[in-house]
Amino acid sequence: MKNIVRKIWPLSMLFIIFTSILVIDLYFSFWSNISFWEGVLVELHGVIVEIVIIYFIVDFILAKREKEKWKPVMDLILYRIERIEGWLLVGFKHVTDMSNQSVAGIGNAINFIYQNQKALNNLIDLNGAGLGPEIVPRLMEIREVIESLVMKLEFLYIGYKDTKLEFDYITRSPLIELKELNGYLESLVAEFDYHYQEDRQPPTIKELSDPWRRFIENNHNFHDTPESFKSSKKKMPFCFDKSIVQELKTLTPGMQVKIYNYS
Repeated sequence: MKNIVRKIWPLSMLFIIFTSILVIDLYFSFWSNISFWEGVLVELHGVIVEIVIIYFIVDFILAKREKEKWKPVMDLILYRIERIEGWLLVGFKHVTDMSNQSVAGIGNAINFIYQNQKALNNLIDLNGAGLGPEIVPRLMEIREVIESLVMKLEFLYIGYKDTKLEFDYITRSPLIELKELNGYLESLVAEFDYHYQEDRQPPTIKELSDPWRRFIENNHNFHDTPESFKSSKKKMPFCFDKSIVQELKTLTPGMQVKIYNYS
């Protein structure tokens, strides 16, 4: 409704002012040598310029007020995204550590992500109509990236608990999606003047890059590209999603493949 008002009020104002000009010039045309239509054209030129200027000023004020109105809600949403990003970084860092505490650390991170993910989804669902068509699509993109990253972390968690090494685990590096999530977050942080609540202790994406590379190089049952997988008769390929299966080129004829994410 508010977006409709912002679009039609300039037209309404132009109609009112133009009608007023016609009435005023019609009156004064009887008392001067200037023709009625000459007066209308002269004044209309100035009015159009004024309308354009007023339109942008008022539109800016309305947009600013609308943003200020929803800032408390966006602060809550961004806080949850911040928490999720932090725990994703912690979770993937535990994956690369390969220590005795890694399994417990990954599981703990996933649980905290679930809690914040549920709160984030509730905030978006309850306030989506008010946040409007400019913000909601961006939040939907963030939600999709988060869901994909959480599933990757869950997939690696399964691999960590596979002490019998029954499968070759084939996924894709989470680093690209982590950068994508951070880009979305930073954009909204700047737009809504959000102040981080955490002291940003989780590892940065840059700090995670080399440990991830070493993790893949040193663990032959984990692969972060379909190309790096070499078929073995001893272990079944366990792929993160269907797209990875389609890119596998070294499958032994008749070999079965397990898929984690069918969506």
